[in-house]
Amino acid sequence: DSSGMLDEEEFEIEHGVSITQEDVRAYQLAKSAICSAISTLLERFGVSTDNIEALYVSGGFSAKIDPQNAAYTGLIPSDLADKCISVGNTSLLGAIKAVFEENNLAKIASKAAYIDLSTDATFADQFIKNMSFNR
Repeated sequence: DSSGMLDEEEFEIEHGVSITQEDVRAYQLAKSAICSAISTLLERFGVSTDNIEALYVSGGFSAKIDPQNAAYTGLIPSDLADKCISVGNTSLLGAIKAVFEENNLAKIASKAAYIDLSTDATFADQFIKNMSFNR
């Protein structure tokens, strides 16, 4: 249902492959955190999804993500589904580029900001709102 509750403790997708209530809850927490972080940052900086040209999705997970399904379940704002670009697992590549290419890391670091979403009231409100599957 929209709250994520399964009728049974386990739902068999096909022989030998099941989704459990625990799987659904874990996904709800992750998707709510991701979508809430995006929404909170957009609001904090006064940016709408119309202003976003591309949403780069990284990590091993990104190669398998279907942006339309991600939006449908609430992992990403629906307005960004058509703007998703999977870039793979970029952390290692970024580290290599930082070491071997000429760049000004101090300049990049001076523009970076730490935002503690765990203490942000907007994030907390968004997190509760985004837990359900009401889309």
